[in-house]
Amino acid sequence: MLANISNGFHSEVYKKGNDIIIVFRGTDIEKGVKERAKDMLSIAQMGARYLPNQMKNARRVYNEYYRIYPKANIIKLIYSNLYFISAFLRIQ
Repeated sequence: MLANISNGFHSEVYKKGNDIIIVFRGTDIEKGVKERAKDMLSIAQMGARYLPNQMKNARRVYNEYYRIYPKANIIKLIYSNLYFISAFLRIQ
């Protein structure tokens, strides 16, 4: 599991046989104003064509498991306002 409370990123990884499931979750905006601010920062970063920290965290998790299990079937599940993480990881 990787969590980054400074930007709201959270991931969990499950492995069964040759399948690896990586679950990503962004900020939990139901937790209040501070969490919403983290989400807005990520959106602003994208608007400025800057890679948000949540995406950097997602890439790090994906790349680490791909490095360890290069022949595995890696499945990415996204629960986030930052749904574009999925598209971003497809081009990795």
